[in-house]
Amino acid sequence: MAAAAAQHNRVLTVDHNNRFDPTVVEAHRRIVTGHIGDLIGVDVFHNSEPPEAPWVTALPSGDWVNDVDHLLYLSEFFLGHLQKVRPAGVRSSDGRVAELHVAAENARGWSSLTYSTLTEPFQIRLTLYGSKRTLEVDILPGIVVERRALNLHRWLRKGVTNLDVAAQLIAQSAFNAVRVLT
Repeated sequence: MAAAAAQHNRVLTVDHNNRFDPTVVEAHRRIVTGHIGDLIGVDVFHNSEPPEAPWVTALPSGDWVNDVDHLLYLSEFFLGHLQKVRPAGVRSSDGRVAELHVAAENARGWSSLTYSTLTEPFQIRLTLYGSKRTLEVDILPGIVVERRALNLHRWLRKGVTNLDVAAQLIAQSAFNAVRVLT
């Protein structure tokens, strides 16, 4: 690929665009500062964006070939190099991969990776499980929700947890709206 790019005077690059998304950068900052405690595991979810681009549709296995790398580099960014993978998939009626589920052993823990062409709406999400807190990163709207342990009676804890998450969603949505409008 590098030789073909050079021969045709083109630039070949690896695109890890979500790695530099502000929500991913913020989640990484919270991890390296110890804010969530020890990182125990990571879930990464990515689905296909309808409508598919014609060049992506023409790929032998469809759009997942174009997008699955996002799952891999996000997993490696948080937990280190992949050591082992255990994939399972579901094929659509045309034989293409419709869903791909991977249990991945990384250098510093386990991750669960899911790619789906069957779900709506389009999403790229991470859940980072820490020993003190869990982060839910929703890349597309630019939201990071922190789930914290609350030392309350279980009946109160349910309600207060929901109010805490709602307050975070409202505050970050307002911040993002102001950023877009100014």
